[in-house]
Amino acid sequence: MKIRLCFALFALFVFNSCAVSPEASSLISSPGVIALPALVPDSKVTVTSEHGTIVITAGHNNERSFSLDDDERAFVLTKKKGTNPKADLGVYIPVRGKSAKGHDRLVRVDVEEALLSYHTLNEPIDFLWKQRFEKPGYDVETLYTDSGLVVQLSKYIKRDKPEPPLHINIWQVYVLGEKPLKMPGSQNEKIKVEGPEPVVGTIVEKK
Repeated sequence: MKIRLCFALFALFVFNSCAVSPEASSLISSPGVIALPALVPDSKVTVTSEHGTIVITAGHNNERSFSLDDDERAFVLTKKKGTNPKADLGVYIPVRGKSAKGHDRLVRVDVEEALLSYHTLNEPIDFLWKQRFEKPGYDVETLYTDSGLVVQLSKYIKRDKPEPPLHINIWQVYVLGEKPLKMPGSQNEKIKVEGPEPVVGTIVEKK
């Protein structure tokens, strides 16, 4: 009986190893936050949030354009400076944008992107839930699709900072090297993705 069980487990391991792409294997072997872009070049994400309608367009070489109502700005995502090899890509000095009406807006944003790699679906759900409580003093709104594209918006609401930046995290969840098919609590109607999407299990724009 033990021999049969060992053989079945060995066969399952071999089958899964053959079926998984090298990119997916890399994600499986590196769980947690991975400092790679979440969006694919030439894609556009439109988010309907409590802060307004946000549109983020991904260009090549980590170029991004951002608009929130009348605010528009462009920037390039770069690796966060520091010793953490898994640091996110992002803009860490809040970016002031020009509005379509021709005047400076006081609303500022900083943007981060990353991949979130896990072995079970419960892990990203728990991570996103805990995020709501790990930012004291912030108003946090977390939206995500069934395929694991997450847009988290947070803003400091203390009165001593009347013009705080809007923090935007964009994450793509992978479970065992693949995008999920269904995530509990998803709000697909609030996140619209146009253009190409990453192939399941592929790491995009690896530098």
